[in-house]
Amino acid sequence: RIAQNKWRRISELESGNVQRMVANFKRIKGVVDDEGLQRYRAVRVEGLHELFRAGEDLREVLPRAVEANTDELKRLLEYERSDLDTALGSFSLDCLQKSVEIANTWLLDISDDHAHETSLLADCHYRLAQFCYDGLEKQPLGETVNHERHLITSLLASMQFGSKPARQLFPVLLQLPNLQDGTLHRCFIDASGLVPEWMFLRWIPQLLSYVDFYQESFLESVLLRLAASYPMALYYPAKFAHGECTKRFPERTMGSFACRLMRLLEFPRLDRFVQELSQVVVPCMKVSNMASDLARKLSAGSELTAEQYRTTVLESMKEAFPESGVGVGREHEKLIPFKSEWKKLLNFDPERQIADIWKFIEHIRREMEKLVPRHSTLELRRYSPWLAEYHFNDREEMLELPGQYNVDHKPNVVNHVKIVKVHNQLEMFKTLRKPLRVQINGSNGKSYDFLVKYGEDLRQDQRIQQLLLTISNQMSLDQHCKEHQLSVRTYEVVPIRSNFGILGWIPNTSSIKSIAVRSMVRFNTAGDVTDTINREYNQFLMQCSGSTPERRPGLTQLYGKTASACTPEKIMLKFNELRYKFKEDALKRALFEMAVSPESFFNLRANFARSLMAMNVACWILGIGDRHTSNVLIDRSNGRLAGVDFGIAFGAGARDQPIPEMVPFRLTPQFVSVMEPMRTAGLMHKCSVYTLACLRSSRKLLKSCLEVFVREPTLDWLDAARYRFQQDENKAAFAWDPQTRINIAIRKLNGANPKVLVAEELRLGQVAQNPEYLAGYLKLLQVSVPNLAEGNLSVEQQVEVLLQMATSGSILGIAYSGWFPWF
Repeated sequence: RIAQNKWRRISELESGNVQRMVANFKRIKGVVDDEGLQRYRAVRVEGLHELFRAGEDLREVLPRAVEANTDELKRLLEYERSDLDTALGSFSLDCLQKSVEIANTWLLDISDDHAHETSLLADCHYRLAQFCYDGLEKQPLGETVNHERHLITSLLASMQFGSKPARQLFPVLLQLPNLQDGTLHRCFIDASGLVPEWMFLRWIPQLLSYVDFYQESFLESVLLRLAASYPMALYYPAKFAHGECTKRFPERTMGSFACRLMRLLEFPRLDRFVQELSQVVVPCMKVSNMASDLARKLSAGSELTAEQYRTTVLESMKEAFPESGVGVGREHEKLIPFKSEWKKLLNFDPERQIADIWKFIEHIRREMEKLVPRHSTLELRRYSPWLAEYHFNDREEMLELPGQYNVDHKPNVVNHVKIVKVHNQLEMFKTLRKPLRVQINGSNGKSYDFLVKYGEDLRQDQRIQQLLLTISNQMSLDQHCKEHQLSVRTYEVVPIRSNFGILGWIPNTSSIKSIAVRSMVRFNTAGDVTDTINREYNQFLMQCSGSTPERRPGLTQLYGKTASACTPEKIMLKFNELRYKFKEDALKRALFEMAVSPESFFNLRANFARSLMAMNVACWILGIGDRHTSNVLIDRSNGRLAGVDFGIAFGAGARDQPIPEMVPFRLTPQFVSVMEPMRTAGLMHKCSVYTLACLRSSRKLLKSCLEVFVREPTLDWLDAARYRFQQDENKAAFAWDPQTRINIAIRKLNGANPKVLVAEELRLGQVAQNPEYLAGYLKLLQVSVPNLAEGNLSVEQQVEVLLQMATSGSILGIAYSGWFPWF
């Protein structure tokens, strides 16, 4: 009877007939109230859940059916209020609370195996928590305390009984107003005390971001339990947070909670290991980074006082230049003569000699560029003799390999890999930050590679990896995504300081850039044409913008004037001219060479398309940009793609960069040609539809995760985007507006037209400061996709618009040349 009424409910919801929906509501209520059903507790719980869904369907339809007769519904609800929506909301809450009571009573009555009953109780609590979370927005301001209390107790109880979705939703509790102001502290402490501590492991960075180390916290018991049971999981993020706190307020005294926490995380040998690991950087990059930081502070609009300027110079000197002595690597000793040079900055007056300081900073940068190693293979002992000589033995403290706690089950710490030795050979990558690859021997006989990166705050990358992991988990639960093996590959990110951290290496991978260079040399008659294409495109921009080499404008003006002065047809023509300088199937041929047989190539190609579209759709939802050829890796063993470096997120590509990124994701000509003859019409289209459908059906969970990450108090996403965009000549300040960013992501999940969203972001962004440039970019965007009817689109329509925008010559033709849209 319940299943039959469920089928009717779905049919009648589609029809929108209120009278029939009320009739079905009455039938379900009759089944739930049937005396004969009382002893079948699982069935009664399912009946209450179905009655809840029927009530929520009515809440959704009634505002649109103003002329519907609701007398019967009022009678069924024993209607006494003036607001029918409020009455239905109270009825829904009552249904869910009754289901929890029934499931809880049933569990108490069972003495044997009760896995099913535990699962049922977890599900009941989770439904109640989800209902309370959804209802918070509808509650009047200042009257949310009861909903928040139900949300805290139900969500934590659901976690206690093993609910995986509840674990994913947990961070939403941290930002509840009545928890922040102390009203619900006791409620949280009592309920969280019953939850196994390993269930909080995944959210340690978020827990710490809501902790003030100078006073007591409602998260104290959770963090102390974690520190006692899994100290290595807490070590890196807690040391990072503690260090940032003491840096901001050096004169304040830590609270008793912080002292207890830090005592539990005292590991002298690990402290030394981290200290030495921070020396595994190209030394001149430290000084260059300090110079860039000083230049940015001087040009940020907030004038430095003489005292602030002096403090900045001295602190930079302390971090960048080592003291000579035992244990200092030879490469770091090379910087010691430059210490006196850096000290000369103290002779300048920041209020009257800004131009002179800038000149001196440029002089230091040029000197540092001369010290960059010429070879990519380096020796560890020249950077950290201690690390090069480190070898684990049983008499000393064991050091765990970082990044072993990102699992969704109780970790077995005994079996965790320990660090045995660090290889002496390093590999330097000749990218902007000159990161180094380190290889570590583990206690299980395997080698593990890590990328040591200096000059960036890796917390943003860490948060994006957490979001992508949540998305990948949802895809693993979706039938279509599971059948097509759709997932997003993630990796470990361990921020150690605000300008230093390590990233897990993805084995057997090469960047698309390296594949592009090899394929050009191998298949192009003209060889590597990268410089030729960049030179020709630069000449095209100069010509279209009316510029001359003598009066060359900045990049922002160069692209902006071209967008406004050029016709879309001319830009598309130039784009096609440049892209045909490559052999059209160069990437496809490179994939074929990776394969050992035709059958293997077929699998590689299918994996390429599946992983590409899963990654692209996920990154589009999160507003991730900057997918240039160095930021996309391909696994040579199976053809799957993975993204790295997520500094441009939440729409920063289109909104916060002076040369806006209008493409939704990377689907450039070579990527499309891999799937010839179907191109985007076959597997790529299907995988995009399945991925987007999965994410749209998970919109509630994704919304909650987005709110937590975007509003996180210790992160400034906008500042991170500006910091990574080196060509930013536009110094106008834009406020970080998290709600707008969240709303755009939610609108994507609700079916908004991607072209309309990009146009909105352009109007809200940096490019809008110049109406002429804005009009030019909007003109190119307009011709990329035919206009559709207003309103939300279906999944298929959204995918069609995304594919058209991603392959449009008018958009790719004005993309920043460093993005290399022609390959």
